[in-house]
Amino acid sequence: MKRKVFILPLLLLMAFMLSCSENEDEGYSLGKIWISMGLVDTINTMGYDFVIYTDNGDTLLPAANAVKHFETFNQQRVIVNYTKLGDMGDSSKVYYVKINKLDNVLYKQIVEQSKISTDNLGADPVNITDMWTNKNMLNIEFSYWGEYKTHLINLELINNESEHAELIFRHNSQNDNLSYYYNAIVTFNLEKIKIEGQNERNFIVKWTDYNDEEHEMNGTLKY
Repeated sequence: MKRKVFILPLLLLMAFMLSCSENEDEGYSLGKIWISMGLVDTINTMGYDFVIYTDNGDTLLPAANAVKHFETFNQQRVIVNYTKLGDMGDSSKVYYVKINKLDNVLYKQIVEQSKISTDNLGADPVNITDMWTNKNMLNIEFSYWGEYKTHLINLELINNESEHAELIFRHNSQNDNLSYYYNAIVTFNLEKIKIEGQNERNFIVKWTDYNDEEHEMNGTLKY
């Protein structure tokens, strides 16, 4: 199923706090905003329609929601803009929050080689600027040229037998025009590269840029 890639400024890719006040001793202020990546849980036992587990280990309980029109589903990957209203104490990292904004992030399983044809996966160029792991997930920050078509993004597993799992970042522009330069982020689930009896696995991600130069970036999945 085709899904749109989430586009956002690069500065929003970090979990950070914006404050309208320079006084950090004010406690929970409605003028303070946090932006984080996380996973939605809609089958929680806390009495909420959904909660969000952020990548830094916080649990967000939506006591107020300014985007009730945003449809959530279980294990949805999101970037959440929120204001902290209070906490449960005892350093639990569980916060009552007001949800100011939610944006969907493309979250996919990796594709095993030969399961989907190369024509569908695509071999169009892309620029990768950063990648990092969080639990079983690999986040990739990338850029590409396009205009109005939905681009297809995949991560293809081409070798899972060697010491390093080898993966190729696949981009299918669907013959889109090269009119605008977009920044985007995608998350992949790396469960398929885990090896039973081990607690970590090294991997390599390869891609080709717009100068037809091949690149690779190393990483380690710890579990």
